[in-house]
Amino acid sequence: MLLPLAGAALGALGALLYPHYWAIAIVWAVPLSLPLKRDHMVILAAMIAVRWLLLDTIPQAGVWAAYIAIQTVPRAALIAIAWTSRPAGLGAAHQLCSTLSTRIALPAVLMGAAAAFAVGVRCGLLMILGNYILIRAIRWLSYRRSSGIDGYSLVFTQTFSELLCLWIAGCLFCRL
Repeated sequence: MLLPLAGAALGALGALLYPHYWAIAIVWAVPLSLPLKRDHMVILAAMIAVRWLLLDTIPQAGVWAAYIAIQTVPRAALIAIAWTSRPAGLGAAHQLCSTLSTRIALPAVLMGAAAAFAVGVRCGLLMILGNYILIRAIRWLSYRRSSGIDGYSLVFTQTFSELLCLWIAGCLFCRL
């Protein structure tokens, strides 16, 4: 899948806009706003605000690697949850979950892991472990709610994974 590569491109675009955190937060939120309903726009606005606050904590020295990882790892997590889960109902999530093969999904997940380790070993380990726990939690909740993964599960996986990676990349303890 090309989703991690698209994430790397969004991360590089964010690094080019570096001092302007509000612009980066809006550019990174646009792809997630497409599948959401009008009722969810308040949540989207809150996510933009949280991104804006978390972007300020990332050190200037590692901004390129951090921004690329922040956009690549969540897309790899989206591929990982779609690859390892059963779909619920019909729709785009069913199409993605039922057609993903190991040959396509494994390189995408490995690309996300490589991007995580580009930030640093400790950050990379924390991003991978945190995303593993996040994927397990979202899959468990989705199975209890609708007996499988649907479009909302994929959007939530990508959004919360991005916020987790933002927090880890900006965490002072994680960079030591």
